[in-house]
Amino acid sequence: MCGITLLQPLSKSSIIHSDADEGVENLKSSADHPRPPLPIIENYSGVSIVFTEPITVNPSFSGDSADGTPSGYRASIASTCSNGSAEEAMNVNGKPTSPNATTEISSTVTTNTSAIQRSGEDGYTMDSLVCDAPASDRILNSNEQVVPNNNSKMSHNASANAITPNTNRLTPDLLPLVELTQDDIDKIVGQIEGGVTNIQDIYALSPFQDSIISQHITANKSDPHFDATLMSFDNRDILDCYLKAFQKVVDRHDITRTVFIWERLSTPVQIVLRQALLSVTELTLNLADGSISEQLKAIFNPLKYRIDLTQAPLIRFVIAQDYGGRWIAIQLMHHLICDRYSLTQIQSEIQAFSEGRGNTLPPPQPFRDFFAEVHSGPSLEDHEKHFTKTLGNIETSAPQCRFSDIDSNCTNTSESALVLPQELVNRLQDSANRMGVNLVEMCHLAWALVVARINGQEQVVIGTTSFRGMNYRSTARALGLSANILPLRIDIGNTSAEDSVRRIHADMEALRSHEHVTLALVQRYSNVPTGTPLFSSVLDYRQDMMPSNKTTSVSGIQLLDTMKSINHPLVVTVEDRDDEVILIAQTVCKFEPSRICAFIREGLHSLANALEHTSDTPIRELEILPAEEREMLIKSWNTIESTFPDHQCIHNLFESQVNQSPDSIAIVFQNQSLTYRQLNERANSLAHKLINLGVKPDTLVAICVERSLAVIIGILAILKAGGAYIPLDPAYASERLLDILSDASPSIILADNHGRNTIGEAALTSLTVLDPTAQIEGGQVTNPELESLTSHHLAYVIYTSGSTGRPKGVMVEHNQVTRLFDSTAGWYNFNKDD
Repeated sequence: MCGITLLQPLSKSSIIHSDADEGVENLKSSADHPRPPLPIIENYSGVSIVFTEPITVNPSFSGDSADGTPSGYRASIASTCSNGSAEEAMNVNGKPTSPNATTEISSTVTTNTSAIQRSGEDGYTMDSLVCDAPASDRILNSNEQVVPNNNSKMSHNASANAITPNTNRLTPDLLPLVELTQDDIDKIVGQIEGGVTNIQDIYALSPFQDSIISQHITANKSDPHFDATLMSFDNRDILDCYLKAFQKVVDRHDITRTVFIWERLSTPVQIVLRQALLSVTELTLNLADGSISEQLKAIFNPLKYRIDLTQAPLIRFVIAQDYGGRWIAIQLMHHLICDRYSLTQIQSEIQAFSEGRGNTLPPPQPFRDFFAEVHSGPSLEDHEKHFTKTLGNIETSAPQCRFSDIDSNCTNTSESALVLPQELVNRLQDSANRMGVNLVEMCHLAWALVVARINGQEQVVIGTTSFRGMNYRSTARALGLSANILPLRIDIGNTSAEDSVRRIHADMEALRSHEHVTLALVQRYSNVPTGTPLFSSVLDYRQDMMPSNKTTSVSGIQLLDTMKSINHPLVVTVEDRDDEVILIAQTVCKFEPSRICAFIREGLHSLANALEHTSDTPIRELEILPAEEREMLIKSWNTIESTFPDHQCIHNLFESQVNQSPDSIAIVFQNQSLTYRQLNERANSLAHKLINLGVKPDTLVAICVERSLAVIIGILAILKAGGAYIPLDPAYASERLLDILSDASPSIILADNHGRNTIGEAALTSLTVLDPTAQIEGGQVTNPELESLTSHHLAYVIYTSGSTGRPKGVMVEHNQVTRLFDSTAGWYNFNKDD
């Protein structure tokens, strides 16, 4: 097994700059111009991309560092720096060199340590070590949250940025989009490499960014908010040109040069840097340890790896050479700076730069414009009015996986995808066009129907991410996190299918005005307890995505896979592409995501049928169970033939056991016991007395006896006499027992002293009362013979709890009980000892 070697990083003097501004040449193989051996800082026209030394990775290497770096790449300064001082071990060089708004800055961070031996159980050595900057004095504990200042009085406007390259000191008046003290500002400047000269802008967090930061803080070693994209490149030159084009995108858009700081500040902020170099790490992986792709996926799994949010760009590339000159790259990108729509725009711009069309791109839209528009949206009063109306009577959230175990750490994820039949999509689209709605509302209705059926609830709240700043002009060209997750209430009831679709359409239109409110604020307007999520499932509807073919528009590049971490038990993605519609279900439950997809497909199919033929069909009647599963449940699993003694009554089965083992113990209560023979004889004596009192098949006889041997004796006696017993628990309130007696109107009751006292003598005056605890002198002990009694006569009448009104009697026949016992005998193996 080889060790891991991390060589000394390069000094700033190794960086080569070029002021040329020509476009990136078309991607092509350049075998005639071989690359010099690493280490180098690649010289791209006008941009600099930092490449680290090649790293040889041990197969046991795993990327599970909590500080955002692979384990083994970095170690704490305190334990590795020879002088024990992080600050003294740091050597940071950087100053603005470019005359325009982009400042070229690089830094070298080294330690005084020249060699690190095997560390613990990690099994690797290092020639030298790159140390992170020291952590802040205060680390937020798991209970702390980043709380938005919803009462802020700051003036959110998109006025021109007052910070210029010549600004040498930042003050609160230069930062209209955030409320900071001078002390806050000085702390921020002190944490940015290059200081004031490398700060282009500072503003607060958008609502969704605020939520993500909170989750990032509370998640220990994982990060539920970044994606890993795996790509292959036919050769190294194509890869290098792709990275060069990506750096151009980083240079264009401020959000890609943004870092996030919250520790020791009065409010969390995002800081736009003037310049940020794309981080590219090259690994040397052994093909004998498996495919390069799978090794990279294992190392940089979002469930085990974290991106340092204080280092821009929040985009990382790790590359490794595959067989035949092919290269594999894994692209790590945090949601704080990019949503799926932004990613599509990034890919479009990369293609433009790769084809030499970079100068045709429109000027980039600053994310600060979008931020300012968001904070000038609806007031708190408007939010409160809307969400109080829609969620005010919601008291509990639906546990979408209540019949399964939910992985609270969201690490045991599974995923499944299903392509909707094009014929079904066309039918749904035709109905949507006729009604003036969209396919998105139909997908939400189908998913709500699934959630309702899973949980047995008709009032559900689901999360939706189907908005992306649609009310804001700045969203059109601004990269960044513009989407949000909002709660959408959908009631599944007697409303017709067509009216349900129209109602969801109206509700989603109303929700658009509040698309950037925080969930923490929304939760205040519901009755769901604090700490309990409003919803545990999310539907993410994505429109105008890339075609299903994973080959990119740039020749020589192929998309291999994407890895996404999720922070809800159920996430359903609908990818409405140009050529097809795909359902993707991700779960952290033990419930199969393939079944989730099948349920939604069937729900959409039922909805299409209803809208076309019976639009007044109540939505609750739509089917979600696939035909094959329905066939299996109703028919396939019910084809097993089973015989049971349907001609015998319950007491007949007991009498058969008496004949087989008369002297075996049949019943035990405290220190008392009866054999089968003794129990049978005492029950027979009482049964003959009941027969003499007029009991016959279907005669109702009440029994109110405290727990004792007499309970079983009395029940058997009533059954042997042909009657049906009505159990009355003397522990119940007398009012309940009197209601039952009034409703059933029995003429005979078996009651001991405790039962008589509970019911009261006044109620017993019209009844014949027998005490089953008393010995019957001279009674018959033989089994009664009743030719008219069959298994279809009543065995007992049991009353409901009455929680929804007066208790109601449920009549049960002998054959129903004997069939139940016969069907379950193979499970419980009943015998003479039971």
